[in-house]
Amino acid sequence: MRSGRSCVLGFLLAVSSQILLCTGAAPVELYIDAGNTDPSNFTDTLGHTWLPDQRYTGGGTEGFQDPITGAADGTGAIYQTNRLGGGFEYEFGPTEGLAAGHNYTVTLLFCELYFDSPGQRLFSVTANRNKSLLTNLDIYYAAGAYPCATSWCGKDVPLWETFQIAADAAGALSLQFTATVNNAVLAGIHISSGAAMGASPPPAKPALPPAMASGAPALGDPRPAEPPGSAAFSPQPAAAPGGPPPAVGPPPSHAAPPQGQLAGIVLGMFFGLLMILLIVTAVLALLSLRYLRKKFGAKPGGAVQIDAQA
Repeated sequence: MRSGRSCVLGFLLAVSSQILLCTGAAPVELYIDAGNTDPSNFTDTLGHTWLPDQRYTGGGTEGFQDPITGAADGTGAIYQTNRLGGGFEYEFGPTEGLAAGHNYTVTLLFCELYFDSPGQRLFSVTANRNKSLLTNLDIYYAAGAYPCATSWCGKDVPLWETFQIAADAAGALSLQFTATVNNAVLAGIHISSGAAMGASPPPAKPALPPAMASGAPALGDPRPAEPPGSAAFSPQPAAAPGGPPPAVGPPPSHAAPPQGQLAGIVLGMFFGLLMILLIVTAVLALLSLRYLRKKFGAKPGGAVQIDAQA
């Protein structure tokens, strides 16, 4: 009886594996926290486990501690870090469980952490190097209410965009990000063989002004061009309640000082050490003189008297 049950169980397992192989329906739920360099995972309040940034090529990272508006599912930390750059790419494949030719629901998470007005960041996204997903995306404009009552309405606001993308013949699924104005950015990726994360579509917006649509920065924005990316940027000051946001300068630079400045620093250290050496030498000389006077006595003129032995 036991051997008969084993045969039946083995037959069912074989049939199930063949169904999975034929349909490519192995479940996939992959969450990537783009820009997060912390090696530990992050779990949101819905139980989704977000892996640290991986499977990317190119770009740098940025991070701010600004509160994120509307991240009720505990994903605020996901939106506080970005991968950014003029061009970067992600590629996933059979290692993550993807199957050749199978369709996957891909949700891209964005958040504008730096600029304070629309038209300052435009970039495009493609899949598998041949499928256009987004053209000249302006996160600030798409996430906020435009025209804005204040200049902060599209900043620190999550934006989700969801697509159906098929893995290629090798089971690979790649995403390319290309900047038009300033850097392209990405906060997170969700790849699923099932449904999307459940993001609601952004509200309808009026057409962008021609200058913004053509990629020209909006006039009057005080922010400089965004840096290319570093380990982390400082938190930005909060706006006064009911008032406009304070003027914010660029994030602090972590680059090495210029050569001229470095040479000045080295020269100053040299002279400082030389001065310390001279002071120590003078102190030792005075101590030696006092010792000789105390041991051998001194003439009225101050010369040291040394008695000769017969």
